[in-house]
Amino acid sequence: MADRAGAGALESLDIVESLGGIDPHEWNRLAGTNPFVRHEFLSALIETGCASRRTGWAPHFLLLRRSGALAGAMPLFRKSHSYGEYVFDWAWADAYERHGIDYYPKLLGAVPFTPVTGPRLLATSEREREALLVGALELARDASSLHVLFPTAAEARLMQRQGMLLRRAVQLHWRNEGYADFEAFLARLTHARRKNIRQERRRVRDAGVGRTLNRRLPALPGRQRLGCRRLRVPRGPALGRVYRGDPRERRQPASPRRLRREPGLRHPVHRRPRGPAGRAGVRRCAPSAGSCCLRDAQW
Repeated sequence: MADRAGAGALESLDIVESLGGIDPHEWNRLAGTNPFVRHEFLSALIETGCASRRTGWAPHFLLLRRSGALAGAMPLFRKSHSYGEYVFDWAWADAYERHGIDYYPKLLGAVPFTPVTGPRLLATSEREREALLVGALELARDASSLHVLFPTAAEARLMQRQGMLLRRAVQLHWRNEGYADFEAFLARLTHARRKNIRQERRRVRDAGVGRTLNRRLPALPGRQRLGCRRLRVPRGPALGRVYRGDPRERRQPASPRRLRREPGLRHPVHRRPRGPAGRAGVRRCAPSAGSCCLRDAQW
């Protein structure tokens, strides 16, 4: 994008599709303590292919430089769908379609798959945040629209002053009220809810699903690097095969038509055998899913 002179120093706005060439210390100086906009977290999403052009999250990070030094940054993505945002804009997409206008691609300022409020205009001054927003609005001329999800209150006010529409929503947050254990939490609920939760947990336990909690990222090979918490699911003798429900047909893999795919997933979701024969693979467990959980300083 074009260079411009301001405050005695040359400013430039650039677009990059990777953080590989950005000094992590420079970026993190702007990101502050918020873990989700730091260089390490965003780089992991991009480098693992979770947020990539192939998955509909084409990175278009906006960089503001002053005399060559990084003075501001805005994580932007060129989206070809609305998945992974946790903000539903299907009504907008439908309205565009009814009027014969393309809604995608759209420009999105957000952290992929992370509905957490935090800074979206990474800078140390209001002037630099405004320059980033103006640059993003200019960049959005090549898309249907610009959306910024879960910004801070101060950023939302700045966006309103620039003519953007503000949308308010409600999030439900669970807080630990000093429960001694899980049973103490259940005691606060109604009888019906306690019964439902216990039944759900028992079904998971009876299915042979277990979990391990790791304080550090476990050393898993290759693409098995899943995160801090790993669920372990028993597999049958033919690891990774998909079987029909009848235990007598365990050695007959299901047809490809029985495989199901979820949006954004790289591999089919495997179904384990039903019935008594499904327990034969208890001694052969493999990581099946994982999540990374963060604690703040107050916990």
